[in-house]
Amino acid sequence: METEVVSMTAAMLNGDREVVGFLTSGGTESNLMAVKTFRDYGRAQRPHIRRPNIVSYIS
Repeated sequence: METEVVSMTAAMLNGDREVVGFLTSGGTESNLMAVKTFRDYGRAQRPHIRRPNIVSYIS
């Protein structure tokens, strides 16, 4: 089911065959996975940054 949802979403947004994705069960998990994904991307793109800061909104 997850693969179908990702494929349908990619089609709606004109994605190509390289589009990847996954589903989460809620907002908190989605936010944590977004932070982890960007952290991993940042480590690959800018290895000289050892201890990045997270800026977060609190209300």
